[in-house]
Amino acid sequence: MKVYLLLLGFLLSHPIIVAAAPFQTFDSKAQLNDRSAAGSPLRATGLASFHDVISANTISLKCSLQGSLTNVSSKTVVAFEATLDISSGRAACFHFDYRIDYIFTENMLTPGTKYDLTEDWNPVELENHGKMLVGEPQFNFNVTFVEFSDGSSFGKSRLSGDLSHERKTKMQSMNSLLKAFDDGGGPAMIRTIDDRLAQDTDTQSVLIFLFDIKGQIEEKGAEAVVEDIHKRLAIVEERSNLLGSSFLSPD
Repeated sequence: MKVYLLLLGFLLSHPIIVAAAPFQTFDSKAQLNDRSAAGSPLRATGLASFHDVISANTISLKCSLQGSLTNVSSKTVVAFEATLDISSGRAACFHFDYRIDYIFTENMLTPGTKYDLTEDWNPVELENHGKMLVGEPQFNFNVTFVEFSDGSSFGKSRLSGDLSHERKTKMQSMNSLLKAFDDGGGPAMIRTIDDRLAQDTDTQSVLIFLFDIKGQIEEKGAEAVVEDIHKRLAIVEERSNLLGSSFLSPD
């Protein structure tokens, strides 16, 4: 499962811009602010820590977080989407899009279990042109969509609209790779992935899925990956009985 990271300049609601001193360091913390809609089946908690090193022309930001996302509902979660925005108040922030789908994996997020949000990023250096923001550190989390193993859901997001298509695309890709292996082994699997990536028509989630399988082939060998693909397809067949077969139906 992948998390997509985007580094961007982040202005607080009412920022104050001041001249940066030749050299300053700041340490700060922020409690997680769960901005999910009322009744969300997933509850986020955590603490973010920041270390800013500010010079005349640059800001070096080091941030980390300790946190978790707990399934507080009575149902098993098979997929969810959420966003995370984290800012020291003096520099940039990290923005995460969580698009998590357990449909191909053995374990799902059962009631009471947690998804680990803990991260520790390498320092990031940005130009500040002699100025810096002065604001409060922020750590905001928002669950936008959840799908349960019985087929019901909470919320709506881009994932909720793309989920069916992405699952079918991944299944088709895995079956194509199995055929490629039968025809030409590992090299044929790599060619199949490279040809698909070159088309550049898939969603980011599918592209990352294909990159991941290519990396596994190079690391573990084609035979091990083929075995893993067979396991994934067997699991999703069991899940289709739980979710209903509609997401496997043709578009």
